[in-house]
Amino acid sequence: MSGFADFYGAPLDTSVAEHSDYSVIPPGDYICQVDKAEVKPTKANNGWLLEVQLTVVDGSYTNRKLWDRINIINPSVEAAAIGKRTLIALGNACGYSTLGQPEDLLQKYCMCHVKVKEDQNKITDYKPIPQAATPVPVAAPVPMPAPQQYTGPQPPQAAQYVVPQVPAVPFQGAPTPVPAVPTGTSSPVAAAPVAQGGNTPPWKH
Repeated sequence: MSGFADFYGAPLDTSVAEHSDYSVIPPGDYICQVDKAEVKPTKANNGWLLEVQLTVVDGSYTNRKLWDRINIINPSVEAAAIGKRTLIALGNACGYSTLGQPEDLLQKYCMCHVKVKEDQNKITDYKPIPQAATPVPVAAPVPMPAPQQYTGPQPPQAAQYVVPQVPAVPFQGAPTPVPAVPTGTSSPVAAAPVAQGGNTPPWKH
């Protein structure tokens, strides 16, 4: 008889419970990506619906799965009208003004409003992702060019002033002293000759 180790490679560890993608998540708004969008017949085979599978891509419940079935053709006029409004909301939330093919929705992102009904999640509305929740890539700073070294003509340099050197005069010794005149004596002064003819000054002649 085979044991679980033969199937799992080791005895099955039951101490840690794994959460499946089918478990219910709390009500709220979740950013999701569309994984599948396929047109299928209704269960009664009397109409058509769009079956959509989405994956939560943000928050604590990342990678959890959500499903929606949107009526396209249905015997119930009200069901068909609700399905059309839901499909328009989904296309608009994914960024389309017109929607051509179900495949256009694949890999697109939208905001899903989720509620819990009968222990199951139900998407009740689709909205575009708020701009604040959309990551915006930050541009790398542009490096500033290094300053270029000036290579033009250089200004003339000022001429250096040279102080002229004055030759030193050799010492010639002390000056010759002047003989002093003896006190109380006077040098003989020759008397001016007196003109003949009286004491008349010269300018009177």
